[in-house]
Amino acid sequence: MDENIRSTQKKVLSKKTYKDIVKASRSQADQKVLRTLITNFLPDIDQIFDQHNIELSQISLNWFLTLFASGIHMKILRLWDLLLFDGSIVLFQVTLGILKIKETKLKASKNQVQILNVLSNISRDILDVDKFLEIL
Repeated sequence: MDENIRSTQKKVLSKKTYKDIVKASRSQADQKVLRTLITNFLPDIDQIFDQHNIELSQISLNWFLTLFASGIHMKILRLWDLLLFDGSIVLFQVTLGILKIKETKLKASKNQVQILNVLSNISRDILDVDKFLEIL
């Protein structure tokens, strides 16, 4: 019996499991911070997400995990430089900037599928990363 308990403790407290828990909680915290920022700075977009039952993590989790490499192909290294220099605040600034640029298209979207399509290809509207960063 004691051996089973020790084995379970080792599994629960293993570094990999601990790292997974920390990553998951960090990701959840990032999503809550982002939601608060959107509510405060982009209330129209927040309302659109609420009306269409858009889960924020559907949009932002992939952007955060890939550091926007999956969406902004042009000069992505410039964004990464800022991220390394300024830290994770850049993730939130870039996300808010993307949502602001897409606001008109989001308002014109009629359903969840259209909203997700608008946000799935962010590189169409961000052709010059340097100009985009000036907005931030």
